[in-house]
Amino acid sequence: MMEGDPAARPGQLDAFPYAYGLGIVNLIVFAWLFLRSPQHRWPVATMLTGLMVARMLYLLEAAQAPQSNLPIDVPRSRSST
Repeated sequence: MMEGDPAARPGQLDAFPYAYGLGIVNLIVFAWLFLRSPQHRWPVATMLTGLMVARMLYLLEAAQAPQSNLPIDVPRSRSST
């Protein structure tokens, strides 16, 4: 393996089950809080949405999904002053 190869890092394979285990615990706690506390439903929904979006973005990045070639920089308009 090459020196910069991500698969060569020690302990990396142990980190994935740990991270997903924490994610499952997180989902269980959020579900319990959502069902038990009406005043916390909007914050829980917001945090769950953020959690799912982050996981989906990581999955797309790991799968090397096709990316857009559109430029991110938008030129500023010139003012006529």
